[in-house]
Amino acid sequence: MNDSSKKFNKEAQFQIVKAEFEMTQNQMDKYDDISIKIKTWAVTLWGASMGWFFQTKNKEILLLGLVITIFFWIIDIINKNYRTNYKTRRNEVVKAMNEHFQKGEWPKNFTSPEPPLNKKIEIKHVILMPHMSVFYIALFSLALLLFFIK
Repeated sequence: MNDSSKKFNKEAQFQIVKAEFEMTQNQMDKYDDISIKIKTWAVTLWGASMGWFFQTKNKEILLLGLVITIFFWIIDIINKNYRTNYKTRRNEVVKAMNEHFQKGEWPKNFTSPEPPLNKKIEIKHVILMPHMSVFYIALFSLALLLFFIK
């Protein structure tokens, strides 16, 4: 291989890694958008159940609000898990790019493209993230509080 083909090969490798970085970031953005939609549906249906409760004064309707909250929280956890898989891969790509810029070569055992595998859902890890839990705990707590007060 001559120097010009090596340079072309390195440039082609960099473009592939750059494209993978952009793809993983775009996927993360899509999962963030889905999460916003999940939360919007959760608060809409939860709010409708609360309005129905205040109209009828039927405590069992508050239980519907609790079920709605749990249901959408689980869906959001699954969505966040998929996003986390892409975030992990994006961070690997960024680390490889940094090493490439510092040392002029790619890390050993780094291959690109390598789409992330959907790993097992790590509910314990995701459920305790403040940006995931505060919203749903607030909805759940308000419905529970109304259930015991009314």
